[in-house]
Amino acid sequence: MTFFIPEAFSFIVFGLRFTPARLLLLGLVPVLVPVFAQLIASREYRFVLSDLLMPVTAGWMVLAPAMVEGLPTALKSGGILALEFIGPYLVARCLLRTVSQLHGAVRLFCIFAAIVGPLGSLDTVGGYPVLHDELPRLTGYTYLATAIVHDPSDMYRLGLFRAQAIFEHPILFGVAMCYALILVGGLSGARRVLCFIGCGTGLFLSLSSAPWLATIIGFGALIYRRAACSIGHRWLLLVAGGACIIGAIFIVSKNPFGFIFSHLTLDASTAYFRLLIWQYAGWDLWQSPIFGIGISTDWLRPEWMPDSVDSLWLRAAMIYGIPGSVLIASSLIAASSRPVRVTPRNAGFIGRREMRLAEALGIVTFLTVFLGFTVYYWGICSLILSLLVGIRATLGQLAAE
Repeated sequence: MTFFIPEAFSFIVFGLRFTPARLLLLGLVPVLVPVFAQLIASREYRFVLSDLLMPVTAGWMVLAPAMVEGLPTALKSGGILALEFIGPYLVARCLLRTVSQLHGAVRLFCIFAAIVGPLGSLDTVGGYPVLHDELPRLTGYTYLATAIVHDPSDMYRLGLFRAQAIFEHPILFGVAMCYALILVGGLSGARRVLCFIGCGTGLFLSLSSAPWLATIIGFGALIYRRAACSIGHRWLLLVAGGACIIGAIFIVSKNPFGFIFSHLTLDASTAYFRLLIWQYAGWDLWQSPIFGIGISTDWLRPEWMPDSVDSLWLRAAMIYGIPGSVLIASSLIAASSRPVRVTPRNAGFIGRREMRLAEALGIVTFLTVFLGFTVYYWGICSLILSLLVGIRATLGQLAAE
């Protein structure tokens, strides 16, 4: 619930910005670390690769900035980012112990997303980010109102104002709605229909092409799952086919990244702008590839270019170095390292519904890796992602019992 509380309800303490979610995680994580250690030492535990990679990645997220900008900055900024990265994962791994609890957490996420989705209509009708701009005036939180500057030319698509509701950016709003739509299949009855309508409304109002395309790919994967249910290693075949297509693009196209970016966006100009970011920021990154260039946004670029970096993998490499970016991607993927299948040992609590949930969460992970080339995750969306990754890891452990 705290993940969906708008950033306008944050407060500043000693120069640190605390959202309700950060405050909750700050209190929970010191308690959950020994609980997680007890879980690992228990006889019921089954190793999941992400249980190793997530803590290692969180540690690197503090170490790398410390090597570049010093320990105080690393603890202040890198520590908060590491907390948001591993905190929701620990919540899912330590507090969700049964299959019904996992389904309940996913169901609650879909319901909240469906409630938030139609709120985007306030932005569309008002012609400006209503909740983003008005809530700080009620709470007295002025940092948010001045920290994020919206480019007016980028806030209109198809003649409509791009909605973001309570999220930090329209793209992140669309990504969260995309995740919920992929996972809403686990619901039933009127609740499923209402969640589909609410999340679908939010996805459309975000007017963000990357989440739109990701949703199409996600539903295509769900259709493929049903059509190829009798084929062994069907996901391996799908991944291999996708790899061949990407390989063909790099072989045939003289500018493969330009081709990919131009087909991920509604506006071709934004695609080539992202390509410029990769060129300039990538060159700066190669000056310090191991530990990155620090959390600061002061990277080498032309004066007219803003400091935003629209890529999770590029921005992560800039902050934590290339190893940090690889660790983050590996941690997300590793949560699906344990397959979820029905066996004589788990037949009492693992069935088709759990297998479908595991595949849907795997699709969400794939879409995250895919979108990470043109979308940077932060705020509410990053917390949701970490929680879903933890749910998938816990589901894999339960199925392995």
